[in-house]
Amino acid sequence: MSFTAEVKNEVSKLELNKTDSLSELSGIMHEFKDLKVTTENASVARRIFKIVKDIYKVNAVITVRKGYNYHKNYIYILEIKQKKDIIINDLNLNNPILDTSLFNNVGKKAYENIVNKFSIPNINLSEYKDISKTFRDVFSFTQTKRINNKNIVKVKHLGLDFE
Repeated sequence: MSFTAEVKNEVSKLELNKTDSLSELSGIMHEFKDLKVTTENASVARRIFKIVKDIYKVNAVITVRKGYNYHKNYIYILEIKQKKDIIINDLNLNNPILDTSLFNNVGKKAYENIVNKFSIPNINLSEYKDISKTFRDVFSFTQTKRINNKNIVKVKHLGLDFE
């Protein structure tokens, strides 16, 4: 595992308050202004999903793709489709002041170097196969019983076959 993958895994396990979580989400989403995040790191995908769900009560749509040929790793695509305007506004994603302030403080050449260094590379998704599964593809309902006026459903995990 690479050093950056180890750091991302470790950071994604930290417990943060709401303000820190919003700051972290804003930093991640600054590169993905359309609220569609693509990452190869499962812990980053889980972290984004959890923050969005906890703060905005929205479930991001998750698509998982597996690489063809020599790309055996997975790509996780999270897309936030609900409350987009609220999230964009909260995370200040439409505000160019941050870019302008950085540009003015470091100059054109240094700004371009910083942007290039921290830009997220485009991942060619045509080299990956969509292996997303529905809930019913992964789980089956084995029995239902009523306890204290509530339906209790027993769920059986069917396992995932990624081959």
